[in-house]
Amino acid sequence: MLTNLGIAYSHAGQTDSALRALRAAAGLRPPFAPAWLNLAVLWRRIGRPAEAERAAKTARAIGLRLESMKIRRAGRHDLQTIASVHARSWQDAYRNMLPEDYLRDRVSHDLANHWQGMEIGPDDVVLVAEDSEVIGFVAVWCRPTPFIDNLHVLPTWRSRGTGRQLMATAAEHLIRQGHSTAYLWVIVENKEALKFYERLGGVPEVYETKEMFGHKSLCAKVVWADITAMAR
Repeated sequence: MLTNLGIAYSHAGQTDSALRALRAAAGLRPPFAPAWLNLAVLWRRIGRPAEAERAAKTARAIGLRLESMKIRRAGRHDLQTIASVHARSWQDAYRNMLPEDYLRDRVSHDLANHWQGMEIGPDDVVLVAEDSEVIGFVAVWCRPTPFIDNLHVLPTWRSRGTGRQLMATAAEHLIRQGHSTAYLWVIVENKEALKFYERLGGVPEVYETKEMFGHKSLCAKVVWADITAMAR
């Protein structure tokens, strides 16, 4: 919440308040890499390069490799890799939520078929994060209200700011396209993901049972009434 507050102050031009909020967020334990990243961005913006570099070094030390990771729009040539990341993420994150034999034997096949047949429209926002390989992706279907269908990061890259940066970059694209709201569905048992979305300003509003490849789970609809909270 402090990081989001700092970002909001920064967007509003309230630099002193933004610095106070981001410094407080950076002082929390355990360390939160996105707080240090946004603090570095703010220091650079106000012409304090030394402080910016120290904050960036701290973010890197926490595990966020700022220079090597980049985020770009995905193309059809990425879909097979996206399917692989999607499956590896499910096999780790959903291992206590979906049947073990399904995750072991079927999920890779189902997701490969799912993505092979996917059509990405001109207004959709599908982004990949890559280091030496694709390490995560976000898919937002704008038909017309932005629906964040997927956010997945390889298990070894979680808690390092990758998901946060994917969501922020997606929000920036949506804002440029004239959107101001978005929503997603998340399995209620996936408490870490639900907390993550709440930290980004999402609000759970509706609970429904959803079916994923033949398996039913109770899900929460998380809504952003204003996606600027999600953006950097």
